[in-house]
Amino acid sequence: MRSIYLALCICLSGAVLVFAHQPLKQTNDRSTDVANPNAELQLETGIVGAKYCRYSLSRYLALTLKLSFANIGTTPIILDKNSSAIGREMVSRTLEHAAAGKYEYDARLHHIDLRTLRDAGLHVDPNPTSDSFITLEPGQSFSTQAAVNLSLYDGNKDTEEELHPGRHFLQIFVYTWYFIAPPDKYPDQWWKTKGYLWSQGIRSNPMALVIEKHPNLIACSK
Repeated sequence: MRSIYLALCICLSGAVLVFAHQPLKQTNDRSTDVANPNAELQLETGIVGAKYCRYSLSRYLALTLKLSFANIGTTPIILDKNSSAIGREMVSRTLEHAAAGKYEYDARLHHIDLRTLRDAGLHVDPNPTSDSFITLEPGQSFSTQAAVNLSLYDGNKDTEEELHPGRHFLQIFVYTWYFIAPPDKYPDQWWKTKGYLWSQGIRSNPMALVIEKHPNLIACSK
């Protein structure tokens, strides 16, 4: 039993490395894939729930976001239904700053733990099957939810680089591949006859966000 447990941990650790390096390939906000210019995926976010939290000595804004993926191109897009794990959180002061990649708050979540991967739907299957994916025809959309915790400035110098009160614009990077190996490592690439497999992750369009000056903080647990 212990050997099986260790083997599983090793496999999952490999997946963490794949997940952690993926966002670094994303250099702009384009939703068009260079390998297939007809494949265009757009990600919009909306707030489903929000609460201001205190945990130990920290303060943060806990958001539940609706993630809406839309095929705005001219070819079918195949998307993993579990596309909700977030690898990066970016906040800008203005839309112009967001477009230029100038962030006042930039949290790269390199160390995604096993629970996060499991909750996001990590597969250890030997081969991706169509049951895990949804095909979005041009004009179609798919929605799911994800949680985001944004650290807040509390008036002390130690938190000066965290989010201050006022109007901001939030973007996130979402992973869209939840298997141990990259897509090209699987011999049965059934998706090639169905459409374009969106596996490289995606950055959301900016969403307006207002941080309250004197929020009502509640005790939360992470």
